Amino acid sequence: MQKRAIYPGTFDPITNGHIDIVTRATQMFDHVILAIAASPSKKTDVYPGRACGAGTAGNRASGERGSGRV
Repeated sequence: MQKRAIYPGTFDPITNGHIDIVTRATQMFDHVILAIAASPSKKTDVYPGRACGAGTAGNRASGERGSGRV
C-alpha cells in the first residue's frame, strides 16, 4: 500500500520552510499532494494558478534525496 500525504496552503509566497517540509515529506511518503488554496480574506500576490510553481519547486527540492513524488 502506498503512503500519501496532502500538504494544503496558499504558499504565498513559497518559502524555504515550505520547500523543507515538502523535501522531508518526500522521504516519508510515496506521494505528496500540494493542495494550493486561495484565501479571499488574504491579500495575495500569488493566485492559485501561478502558485503551481510550488509543485515544481517541490520537485526540485526533493531531487535525489527523496523517493516520493510531488
